[in-house]
Amino acid sequence: MRVLVCYPIKTLVSSFIPAYYDVLTVEKETELASIAAQYQPQVAVFFTDAFTRQVWEWVPEMLSIFLPEVPKVFVATHHDHAFVKKIVEDKAGQRAYVLPAGLTYAEIKEQLAIILEDRLLTVTHQQTNGKVIALLSYGSAGVTTFSINYPVLLARRLPSAKIAVIDMNVEKPDLTKFFQLKELALFRPDLIESNFAEKRNWMSLFTQSKIAKNLYYAGGACKWRAYEISSLLNVLRSRFDYIYVDWGFCFPETEGLHRLLGEADQNLFFVRADPFNFEHANQWLQKWEIKGVKQHILISQLDREESSSYHIRENGQVYGVLPHVPDARVSHSHRQRSILVEEFLPPKKYKSSLLQLVEAEQRSVMRELRYADIQG
Repeated sequence: MRVLVCYPIKTLVSSFIPAYYDVLTVEKETELASIAAQYQPQVAVFFTDAFTRQVWEWVPEMLSIFLPEVPKVFVATHHDHAFVKKIVEDKAGQRAYVLPAGLTYAEIKEQLAIILEDRLLTVTHQQTNGKVIALLSYGSAGVTTFSINYPVLLARRLPSAKIAVIDMNVEKPDLTKFFQLKELALFRPDLIESNFAEKRNWMSLFTQSKIAKNLYYAGGACKWRAYEISSLLNVLRSRFDYIYVDWGFCFPETEGLHRLLGEADQNLFFVRADPFNFEHANQWLQKWEIKGVKQHILISQLDREESSSYHIRENGQVYGVLPHVPDARVSHSHRQRSILVEEFLPPKKYKSSLLQLVEAEQRSVMRELRYADIQG
């Protein structure tokens, strides 16, 4: 594979480019266009510190020089990273990748190997119909705590099921920080076409749980476009049986959120147990019901039964109820990266409520299996 690298120190290129690639290094940006035209690289790698011009001048130029299907990898400094990422995101239809700032040579090599090698692989996956569950709220309703704890119990109860938890909370990517996750956005450019996306080794971006081997986590906190959500969900459905998407805040209502709610198999809206939140929850349900999108309520932070909760129950839209866990207890577990249900003395009522949801899901699986046997 022919790789063109624009880097100011040629002798260091071998530190981050795998030796088995045919590499041509350009040290002067003024020579880049002409050499690219002659060399016709299959991949281009640009380091922002190799350019004297501002990123908003040369990045669009590099995107126009190479064909859209040619992977273009940008390695930016901390100063330039946000600018490069914004420019690339605005240029839809380009296979352009922006690596995180501050990587070592070894880390750059690892990231490039993931991007470059997977282009040569044709990965065949058994087609499954994984279940996508979207988790969202108005805020401070326990979505992150649920995403940390519930999947652990589900993974243990259903050991043959492959479970993924994705952090798509742009405003507060707490799951990503808690588990120190890699970002699915690294392969974002490949989502423009399903054949590119399917060839990727997406599992390389997931972190396997140390507690349950069938449980995986990944970060995905970025402003996804609608078509990217569709492509990503298709990819994940073919690799996992359950995909829990922690979207977090349900505002602003982006095109990505609309697509997720429309394509998810189940939408769980977390609501704090107080009259005002119940009122807003009913408005939210009615709004989306008009659009043909069904959602369920998961009541959280419940200290005692509220009379207003029965109004939602009557509509048959309550998925479950989770008791209040003291804020200090939750904050301590997050700081210590401790999973509540795995602690020596877990919050009993909270764990018991989660187990009820797990048992309900297990019964649903058994019903589906019996129905499949009857149909077969």
